[in-house]
Amino acid sequence: METGKISDCTFSLRTNELPAKRPFSVSDLTSSPFHVFMGWAWDKLYRKSFILNNRLYFQEQRTTNDMYFVFASIFRAGKITTVEKALYYQRRNVPGSLSATRALSWECFYHALKKVKDELNDMGIYETYQQDYINYALHSCLWNLNTLPHEQALLLFDKLKTEWFAELGIEDYGKDYYKNKTEYDQFLDILKAAEDGGEPSGYWSYSIYGAEKENKVLSNQINGHEGVGKEIRIFKGETKIADKTVKKIEVNNNRIKNFEYEENCSNDIKFLDTELNDLLEAKYQLNEIKKSFSYRIGLVITWFPRKIRNWVYNKK
Repeated sequence: METGKISDCTFSLRTNELPAKRPFSVSDLTSSPFHVFMGWAWDKLYRKSFILNNRLYFQEQRTTNDMYFVFASIFRAGKITTVEKALYYQRRNVPGSLSATRALSWECFYHALKKVKDELNDMGIYETYQQDYINYALHSCLWNLNTLPHEQALLLFDKLKTEWFAELGIEDYGKDYYKNKTEYDQFLDILKAAEDGGEPSGYWSYSIYGAEKENKVLSNQINGHEGVGKEIRIFKGETKIADKTVKKIEVNNNRIKNFEYEENCSNDIKFLDTELNDLLEAKYQLNEIKKSFSYRIGLVITWFPRKIRNWVYNKK
């Protein structure tokens, strides 16, 4: 829906973590380049000669095709500066856009992460930025998992726990290695759900547990102390924050109901699949019996008794 509303994109660039001097290079940053910059190209300007000389191209895939281009350019740039004036306006939530249909190519972000790692290795700087990269890789995995529709999230969940966490190096380090401890805890929750979940993947138990855990944190924030069940106290100036938190809890409660419903549907589908397989096997066995010599002999022997039985039945 077109609203005509224009708002600043405050999270596109973390200006408070940029060095004071202009221009600067990535080596001047005191924070992770993956944290300071967003891996999209729409809010950045490049010299054509810089792109051609460094042979920088978008990755050939449907979505997340600019992540490699952006970070490769940032690490290779000798001079980076910022422009305060708004030169570009991005339309958000456009139906049919690549970002709105990301579920159709949910695995692309992983291939982008791998190509960024290859670029850092080719430049001989991977060891320097390894911790920054692995922290970013974990963040990207969790963001995609948390924002995809359930059908694709389930597929991603299986990939992460069986292959991609290990391949990206995320499983190689403990909690102290990660700057965002909450994301690391979520990573552990995924591994735990994969082991303890009632279903093969553990995705649904992980999803329900995550929403319930977030509700506890939000409730404690509102109450100002531990103890979820106590009366909510809203102090002066905090009304809006509390209202948003209560709304988030309500949303989470609805998510939990949906998770439980879809988990049951998933289990019902598995049960129906099992029944269908049993029926198909029975049909196959029946066909094999009908093909057998003894079955055909039996049909010949019982032909006359069956005719008499049908005649008697029709007379009734």
